[in-house]
Amino acid sequence: MNNSLLEISETGNDLETLRALRRKVAVTLDECKSARDIAALSRQLQSIVAKIKEIESSGQETEMDLIIAKYKGRSVRDHRRRSSFTEVEVDE
Repeated sequence: MNNSLLEISETGNDLETLRALRRKVAVTLDECKSARDIAALSRQLQSIVAKIKEIESSGQETEMDLIIAKYKGRSVRDHRRRSSFTEVEVDE
């Protein structure tokens, strides 16, 4: 991952921020030696994963997701999948 968690969080894209945070927590968890910290990080990871699944399954679109997708000329779903489609789906 080339972008830092800070850079990703500043984009305003909640889903991408959660994905980056999930990766950061998972890496930290892999390197962790403290049982107490492992338990806390595991709970945090479960919470993050649940929130990601909630957003993906509900099709929730934040206002920033819509702006970013429109700017990049893609639908929000395509934007989230990082595909290269050029169609924009807009609900009016």
